[in-house]
Amino acid sequence: MDFREYVETLRNPPEDGVPASIYDDLTKAWDDFSTGSEAKVSELQSRTQEYESEISRLKAKNYDLLMATAGDNGSDSENDNDEDNKSDSHGIDSLFGS
Repeated sequence: MDFREYVETLRNPPEDGVPASIYDDLTKAWDDFSTGSEAKVSELQSRTQEYESEISRLKAKNYDLLMATAGDNGSDSENDNDEDNKSDSHGIDSLFGS
């Protein structure tokens, strides 16, 4: 039996009564259940840490790409006037501007 079946046996005892070892069995079932839960939580925490480090790596890479884009103003000529540079700007500010 598993934990829930033991609890159900206590809630609705059979006609011949509950077995004498019901509390020991219930305790063992709970220990097995909680040990499995702790292992699952540990596994999920480990995966969360892996995901967080991957997210940090991707954020850094994204930032580097945005900074590289900010240096590119979309103009091949250095002699363009300032108004043309502003309207053709493909820098980081143009990505977030409205």
